Amino acid sequence: MNFIPKRPSQLIINLTPMIDVVFLLLIFFMVTTTFNPTGGVEVSLPRGEATSTVTTPLEITITAEGEYFHGGQRKTLQEVVEVLRGNQYPSIVIMADEHVQHGRVVAVMDAAKTHGIEKISIATVVDGN
Repeated sequence: MNFIPKRPSQLIINLTPMIDVVFLLLIFFMVTTTFNPTGGVEVSLPRGEATSTVTTPLEITITAEGEYFHGGQRKTLQEVVEVLRGNQYPSIVIMADEHVQHGRVVAVMDAAKTHGIEKISIATVVDGN
């Protein structure tokens, strides 16, 4: 006769199949969900009035030799500063040769900032590759 009381066997639950099912459901919902790209709040935007003033940027060209050009005419740095001082341009485009000394470009940028031009662009060529 066996007088040792039997202990209840421990119940072990294997969670691996349940985790697999949860991940499969997660993947299913991720794949079948569609996103509405036009969602959001509809807003009625105000209408603006067209103005007749056309603002064109000031274009300064700097050659590889360090020469400054504006409007097709050769200028010195001092003359470029005078052009910046005399006219109110909203922005400036600096078209500098890739072999020009960096200091020449920075001099024009500094002069533009000094005379209140906040938008400075440097023209580059975009390679099609």
